[in-house]
Amino acid sequence: MSNQESVDVAVQSGADLIGFVFAKTSPRCISPEQASQLSESIPGQVKTTAVMLHPSATEVQEVLD
Repeated sequence: MSNQESVDVAVQSGADLIGFVFAKTSPRCISPEQASQLSESIPGQVKTTAVMLHPSATEVQEVLD
């Protein structure tokens, strides 16, 4: 997910999991800060996941923070 509208539709449709793409080569790539903002509106029962491509340990830590 890369925008609030998509997140809202997924939640309203009953999604169990919402993914954020952090692979820099993807047109859907977002920053950890954007993902954090989008995550604020996701209810606790909906899990989130990160989609990454060959991340460094630093990049993984940035997403986890």
